[in-house]
Amino acid sequence: MTKEQQIEISIYKATVSIIFFIITYKAVLSIWEFTDYLYHVSIASEFTIFNLKDNIISGNTYFIFHMMVSFLYNICKFPLGDSAGIVVGLANVVSLNIVIHYMETNENGESNLGLSKSAILLGCALMMVGPLYMPWINQEYYVGQWSPNIYHNPTSIICRPFALVCMFSLFKILKDDYKERKEYVKCSIFLAISALAKPSFLQIIIPAMVLFVILRVVITKKIEWKKWISLIAVFLPSCILILLQAFIIFYSGNTLSEGIGIEYGRMLHYFTSNIGASFFMTMAFPIFVIISNLKALVVKPYIQLIICLLFASWMEMAFLYEKGLREVDGNFAWGYMLAAFLVWVVVTKEFRENIYTYNEKKTKIIFIIGIIIFSLHLIFNRIY
Repeated sequence: MTKEQQIEISIYKATVSIIFFIITYKAVLSIWEFTDYLYHVSIASEFTIFNLKDNIISGNTYFIFHMMVSFLYNICKFPLGDSAGIVVGLANVVSLNIVIHYMETNENGESNLGLSKSAILLGCALMMVGPLYMPWINQEYYVGQWSPNIYHNPTSIICRPFALVCMFSLFKILKDDYKERKEYVKCSIFLAISALAKPSFLQIIIPAMVLFVILRVVITKKIEWKKWISLIAVFLPSCILILLQAFIIFYSGNTLSEGIGIEYGRMLHYFTSNIGASFFMTMAFPIFVIISNLKALVVKPYIQLIICLLFASWMEMAFLYEKGLREVDGNFAWGYMLAAFLVWVVVTKEFRENIYTYNEKKTKIIFIIGIIIFSLHLIFNRIY
């Protein structure tokens, strides 16, 4: 791109970033005294670096949101609700710009004006998509069907930009000829940070990577020892961290949790009586894109990884539940919603790049159907 084009794109990005920040900020101000915000904001109001140890022991093992809100509230003297709005607004802006950057670059990391303009539009759309809605399947639009975009839980929103960085870093690492050590280090660091924001992403990417490695061994009929051992080193610090978090939260006796139970649908049936249909309502567009060009997509390692991620996250949500008073909180759904967003981002880029290998007439039909489904996801989310 020329310098003038770069300035033009930068202005577009700055404009949409400001708009998204304002929208998020005002939305948080309207709900922070309700939903999950009230619980987390109340912790943040009393959080300091000096009581960090006590916070962790009592179960607050992921504290990035609380730390940031505490800084604005206790040090900068912003009102408590405004502090939460600023932090969550900035997190959404960072997520938006990471998605735009991913959408505007090709496999070689290059971008052009055309890609950048469509990336901005699609990035904004992806931050607003939600499930389809059929009231005879689920009376509730958001709870039970779940959503690729989370609105009522600040720690999940804070975790999302770290999850995006980790996922795209893994995409680079999984390339056959990729040997940049700094990317391995970056990925390892951001995996650990994501767990300190909320362990939801780490708890789904670990089993997803195990499934992915098994899948690659079956497909390629060889074991890439060097790459897999390197990935073990990448994940090892985070695995230790999440085990400590799991022990403190579920088994230390310092929280309301009484451990983890296994039973299909036990948690989900609090929210929906149509588990399969709810999954389709959230993932209709990604399912359509993958099925409509299955042969071309499933051979790509990063597509295989996101499918493994979605499968692992859904299985966790479907089979695991938290024993005790927190059973009805649905805490194993957070990972699935993060996975859903990541799948949406990756699949939308594939759709935009017109990867279909059919004849021209069939390509147009698929494109039109895809646009209609994507638009319905947007429309339903704006209405409900």
